[in-house]
This record gives sequence, C-alpha cells and structure tokens, in this order.
Amino acid sequence: MVGWISRAAGLLGVCVLVAACGSGSSSGSSTAINDATDTTDGDTGDSPVATLSGLTPSQFSFTLTEGETDSGQLSFTNNGDAALSYNIVENHEWLAVSPVSGTVAPGNAAAVQVSVTCADADLSGMLNLSHNDPAQADLSISVNASCAAAGNATIQKVTLNQAARGFDSSLADDVTVPVLAGRELLVRAFVTGSNPVPAGQVIIVQPGGTQTAFPLQAPPALDNNPGADSLLSASYYVVVPGSVLTPNSTLRVEIGSGTGNARYPQAGQLDLQIVDPGPFEITFVPVTFQGTTPSIDPDVYLREALQVLPIGEYDVEIRSPYVFNGAYDLDQLLTEMADLRDLDNSNRLYHGIIIPPGGATSGTAGIGYVGYPASVSIDLGGSFYIIAHELGHNLDLGHAPGCGSPNPDNQFPHSDGALGVWGFDI
Repeated sequence: MVGWISRAAGLLGVCVLVAACGSGSSSGSSTAINDATDTTDGDTGDSPVATLSGLTPSQFSFTLTEGETDSGQLSFTNNGDAALSYNIVENHEWLAVSPVSGTVAPGNAAAVQVSVTCADADLSGMLNLSHNDPAQADLSISVNASCAAAGNATIQKVTLNQAARGFDSSLADDVTVPVLAGRELLVRAFVTGSNPVPAGQVIIVQPGGTQTAFPLQAPPALDNNPGADSLLSASYYVVVPGSVLTPNSTLRVEIGSGTGNARYPQAGQLDLQIVDPGPFEITFVPVTFQGTTPSIDPDVYLREALQVLPIGEYDVEIRSPYVFNGAYDLDQLLTEMADLRDLDNSNRLYHGIIIPPGGATSGTAGIGYVGYPASVSIDLGGSFYIIAHELGHNLDLGHAPGCGSPNPDNQFPHSDGALGVWGFDI
C-alpha cells in the first residue's frame, strides 16, 4: 500500500485518628491493672516498679477528605525496672488502635498504631491509656480530624501518548499502538464531577508486583463536560518516566478516594502492551538525479520524525549516493529503493532523498510502503515533516482522518511476512 501526500498530516494513532460524626469528646472506661510489685513484707519502696515516660504525641490532628484513612504512631517507653503493662480504650467506630494492650520490658519502648477513617464531618475523640506505673494517673490522648467533603468524580476517558496518541479509552478497549519501553509516557484523564477537585494518581505495576505511584496534575475545576483534548489543563495529566515502562507493566488511574472516587479500569489493570523493539535503524540514501545530489544532515532530517513517531533509541547511516536514471518518477524510485535494500542485504529502513527537476513546486512530495521499510521523499530544503510522514507509513500507520485514504491494494510489496513493530528482517 502506498501513501501519497502533498502536505503534512498528523499521525496519531493514608490510617487516621478521627472522632464520630459531630463534635464533643468521650472517654472510655478502663480496667485497673494491678501493680506488678512484691508486697510480701508490706514495703514496696524497694520493689521493682514500672515507669512510663516519653509519651508522644500528646494529641493527634489530621486533615482529610471524606472517605480517606490515615494513621499515626503513639509511642512511650518504660524507664522502670519492672514490666510496664498498658491498656488503651477507644469507643469510636472511626478509630482503630493496634495493639490495644501489651507489656513493655524495662528499657524498651511501645509503638501503637492509631488509625482513623474520615467520615462526612469533623471528628473529635479521646484515647484512654491505663497502665501500672504507680507514680502517675492514667493518661488521655485527644484525637481530632478535619474532614472535607469529597467531590464526586467520573472518569470520562483516559489517553496515552508518547509521540502519537496510542490509546483512547473512549474509542477502544485495547491499546492500539504499543507503548515503547524506556520512553516517557503522557497519561491524561478527562474527569467530570463536583468540586472540590480531588487528587489523582497513576499507578504503574511492574512484573513482580512492584507498584509506583505518580501524582496527577489536577485541572483547576471539574464540571459536567469533559475538557477539550487540545487543552492540557482541561485534564488530569502526568508524564510517567520511561524507567518504569518495562515489558509486561500495567497501569491504572485513580481519582479521589472514599465514596467519591473513580478508577480506570474499574477493575484490574490496563495492559500497556509495552514492547522493546531495540534501536530504530534507518539508512538515508542520497539520490543522484540529472547530476544533482542532495546533502543530508541525518540529525536534522530525522528530527521531526523523533518528535511524532514511536521511536526510542535510533541509529542513522548515510549510504553512498544512488544514481537514478530515466524520467523523474517517485513511484519508480520507490521500487528501486526497495530493490536497493534487498541488493544491499540490509535489515534497515531505507529512505531515499531526491532533488526534483526545477525544485519543489507542486505534486507528490513523498511516497512510502505501508508496513514495509522503504520510502522516498523530495528534498524540501528545511521542511522535514514529509520524511516523518513517510516513515509513519513504513511503521504500518495509515493516514490520519482528513489526510486521504491509502490504497488498499498491494499493501506489502517486497514483504515475506508480518512486519511486527519494526523488525526489519524481511
């Protein structure tokens, strides 16, 4: 299949301590714990005693969104010479303590996890800590949480972009263009709902179960209409580094938490179909025609292709000039370029550059096989989008809407098998 163009076309493919609903405080009753002392002679002055010290913190304060959970640690030490026994009472559904009781050996410390789940109102409560230190009374630790209402969020669509858009959840259930290993990935989530704007994150799960979270940049506000694709600020977005994008890695998007949360996919993970094709190998062929040979700067010629095509690592060569005889005909030149690749016994992509007679005026500016690594274009003296366009065809991309319809016939001339991503060993 051959793609003809006369102009450029875009190719896209937290446990927290919180009180019960309402304000006020409450304290639970406790069961007395007997001193662990020897009272045989009625004299406890010289008997071993437990000493509780270093209680931290004296109170807990949290700021949360409805449905969120957070945690803190209550710690204290035993500076006595007898075992310190303790018991913690909490009478709030939103509050959890672990462990609620225990024994601390002399010279050791206790670490108690205090967890709170935020309800739909500010919360306030009290923990009661009873113990067997004879020198001090039982202790109280206040717990307060400010609970903000959570906005209701709905994910309308998620898009994945490297060079070109490779996935749009509103259009397809599968990744349509593979994600390249090691290359940055722009993840966007278009979300509707009510304010305040909830936080969001992208989770990448690598083989073996390692999960890495990347906070999403949130839009300034949510409404009932999805944002425009052309405005980055209309969506949640983050650029995921290529270092976590390895074959078989998966992805999910989470917006908000608790009752107002949203997730994509709703269950499981999105298979990114990450591939590592190795370096993109291209050979530029300067074509001598009617005594004129173009001068090729490979970095400049490939610049726009690197910006818009799914290319990671690449390797560029400049071949010796190829003499093209006869009448000026890009179709014929394309055929000869494919034959030249075969004669060179090359596995690389061949792209020929020719200076047309009379310079570039009108007509076809480039042509390339769809799915086979050979293409040609005219030298446009600084405009290299034509090369990017034709290389897109070679990487098995058709025309974007509005660019024209490729010919469905003869799609894989010179091809002995499926191309894959770009295994140019045809």
